[in-house]
Amino acid sequence: MREETTLQFHFNLNHGHDVISDDEGSELCDLDAAKHEARQIIRDLAAHRLRECVRSLCAACS
Repeated sequence: MREETTLQFHFNLNHGHDVISDDEGSELCDLDAAKHEARQIIRDLAAHRLRECVRSLCAACS
């Protein structure tokens, strides 16, 4: 039986001069998995920001 190796990846976010550190990180099997996770994080953040913008626009129209 082969033991699966995992690697620890940290996804720190930079926004202008602000940095949000990922202190916990994520255990993933390889770099491809880390890239997939990074893309998912970006999609989630973009979707969240878009929802905020829509809510702001809707509130301004009310």
